[in-house]
Amino acid sequence: MSRKATIIFVFDLLALVLSFLLMVAYKPGSMNYLSQNYLVGFSFLLAAWIISSLYFKKYNISREIPLRIILQRTFVSNVFSLALVSLVLVTFQLSGYSRLVLFGTIAITTMTELIFSNLHYFLIHTSGDATDITNPPFKSADFRRAKKAIIYSEDHIDPIAIKDSINEEVGKDAFNFIKEYADISDQHSLILSTTTRFNVQLQPDKYFDKIVNLKRINDIQYH
Repeated sequence: MSRKATIIFVFDLLALVLSFLLMVAYKPGSMNYLSQNYLVGFSFLLAAWIISSLYFKKYNISREIPLRIILQRTFVSNVFSLALVSLVLVTFQLSGYSRLVLFGTIAITTMTELIFSNLHYFLIHTSGDATDITNPPFKSADFRRAKKAIIYSEDHIDPIAIKDSINEEVGKDAFNFIKEYADISDQHSLILSTTTRFNVQLQPDKYFDKIVNLKRINDIQYH
């Protein structure tokens, strides 16, 4: 498991233990539920919980995984754990265990996990989509004013200067590759080197036939 998954794993087990203690405290005669017999039963629940969680990949939470899948994994994994424990109780006719403690422990832990999953999901997406103060988004009025201020038909294109700039930026091999697909002397071919999406969005609609960005595509993040 990754470091992040390990941390979630530890906190999940802690939530299970605290949920068990909370249910024990709710029941009359709390000390009876902390006997060796009950602790052995809880150990089996703990083992079933771990196996089920790992099998259903409950701790694999990332930005790429939809919230629906995360919640589904959590719910299915916990129901599977409950089914395993219930099967053992019925098979071996273990009537000395409180069903309320068992179901309550799993129910409280499941609710805690679902709440945490929602908070964590929205947190990582909010932080990822946060506006970069060094590159704030522009309003539509800003785009309109900027586009009107540029008269592309009056721009003079110097192919030699463009060639030298491309060679300096990315090398001769890249220049030869670009030349096969785009005429750098054509006014309708745009050659730029930018990691700012504004410089692309600023360009007029339906004017350029080809756009070549010399920067790596992964350097530009779209939100």
